[in-house]
Amino acid sequence: MTRPHCSRPLLAAALGALCLLPSPAALACAFHNYAPSDTVVDRMLGSSQVVFARPDPARPARYIAVTALSGPSGDVGIEEPVDPQTAQKLADHPQDSVLFARDGDYGPWVRLTYLDPAYREVIERIATRLEDWQMGGDEDRAQMFAGLLDHPNAALHRLALTELDLLPYDRLRRLDLSLSAPMLAAELGGGPEPQPGPEADPLDLDPIRVLLIGLSGDPDARQVLRDGLTRSLATPGSLIAGAYATALIELTGADGLAEVAAQLTGPAPLAAQPREMLTEALAIHAQTAEMGPAIHARMAVILDQQPDLAGAVARQFGSRYDWSQVATLQRLMQHKRLRSAPELISVVQYLTYAQEAGDPAPSQ
Repeated sequence: MTRPHCSRPLLAAALGALCLLPSPAALACAFHNYAPSDTVVDRMLGSSQVVFARPDPARPARYIAVTALSGPSGDVGIEEPVDPQTAQKLADHPQDSVLFARDGDYGPWVRLTYLDPAYREVIERIATRLEDWQMGGDEDRAQMFAGLLDHPNAALHRLALTELDLLPYDRLRRLDLSLSAPMLAAELGGGPEPQPGPEADPLDLDPIRVLLIGLSGDPDARQVLRDGLTRSLATPGSLIAGAYATALIELTGADGLAEVAAQLTGPAPLAAQPREMLTEALAIHAQTAEMGPAIHARMAVILDQQPDLAGAVARQFGSRYDWSQVATLQRLMQHKRLRSAPELISVVQYLTYAQEAGDPAPSQ
């Protein structure tokens, strides 16, 4: 059944809703369905008291601080009991400890992670940089953890992933990365086990693994990314298609762009969520000098073939202040090819922001 074209009342409703919409910059990244939790480093930055702790010899079921990175040591009032799993591991490894930080100045002590000597050495290095990182130092922080990606200690490798997972993609691709695409590929679907204890991290780090595979430059990883994209698009509810598409374009350039475009324009229509994710991947790479012109031109062709993508294009390109699709979206509106109020709302918002930005519609 043919859907009705947009009408003047529909346009009026869309214009009336503009004031209720967030600015483009507020749109969320489609690579995750969660806001990443604070990392160990975030918790250290937010605390004035950080200690290494072990079971108190006088009361083995309780912790006592053995070394203070900041604040006092000794019996600082850590209330969390020593769980049996951690107690056994600490008994077997007397050089190990547990990292605790106080929540704020007067809050409870919070367990951050289990430490073996290698992890402790990294935490001590981090402690010397906290003051600089509190004043900025984001590039130094990111590069430090980029250098830990290939660390043989699984917990440190996972810490590096959680830190890099916080970065916008444009900053991620500027890092000097030390990584192995085969190792990251082997972790997909279930990465290395965290150290034992209640701090086990439930977050899904597969999106950052996929993005890093794309940034590895390893030509043998192309098939991993192609298969992953196909599999994610065929899996209802999967939220990783955007990461696969972004990584595939990063690794293979124009070939990856053609494959992602083919998924958007293929005979089997995509559901709204994966369609949004693939559009975001194109919008991300449209910001780069290498792929921007090709994506801008290809996107105009895709929109003519699939006008139902207009809303996703408006949201994802608009969130990056990319007004390259103004002329195409205007033409779709003029020819009444937008078929729903949500699409029209997003397109009108995009065109309004573009006009306010003073960007004329480029020739297509």
